[in-house]
Amino acid sequence: HIKEWTRSIGKDIRKLEREIKALEREEAKMAKECKDLAKKNQRAAVNVLAKEIVRARKAKENMYNSRAMMNNMSNQMKMQLAITKTAGCMQRSAEVMGVMNNLMQTGTMTADMHSLAREMEKAGMIEEIMNEGLEQIDGDDIEDEAAQEVDKVVSELTVGLFSGAEVVPEAIPSLPAEPGAAQAESVDPTETAEDSDMAAMRDRLEAL
Repeated sequence: HIKEWTRSIGKDIRKLEREIKALEREEAKMAKECKDLAKKNQRAAVNVLAKEIVRARKAKENMYNSRAMMNNMSNQMKMQLAITKTAGCMQRSAEVMGVMNNLMQTGTMTADMHSLAREMEKAGMIEEIMNEGLEQIDGDDIEDEAAQEVDKVVSELTVGLFSGAEVVPEAIPSLPAEPGAAQAESVDPTETAEDSDMAAMRDRLEAL
């Protein structure tokens, strides 16, 4: 069991690393679009897009934390394997239990990890994991909780780019929480492929 669990954890870590890289690519695209909008003096559109970048960075931070926790759990599995070989039986692990509960609390526990947790419960390695009181971090109100972060992103990406009066765009980029809203016009009308990438990224943020 322990070897299978270790392989399963490793598989989830690799999957998480791919998602982190994909999110980093989408963040870079949004940063470029934010700068392009600033050059066109579309301040409202820049602010909307900056909120999406804040959400992406929060999601990425959660992913990094989850990866660290799963690496820790993988090390705990190796220790359990050594204990089992020596003592002839599996020991209950408070460390693994803590990691599982932390993954549940952050909302980053995958379906495979849920299944793995149930197997560990049956085997007696951990107690029943917490299922109540879980909230998605992305459900926080960005206007109230991360307004300063949004301002920081705007300053970081648009320094020296705004000039003159604000230009009101025909459409403004939608927030991940509002997938039906209109998107801001791209600087280059041929960049339609990036629109689909942005939509896919927003779907991923909603799923986190």
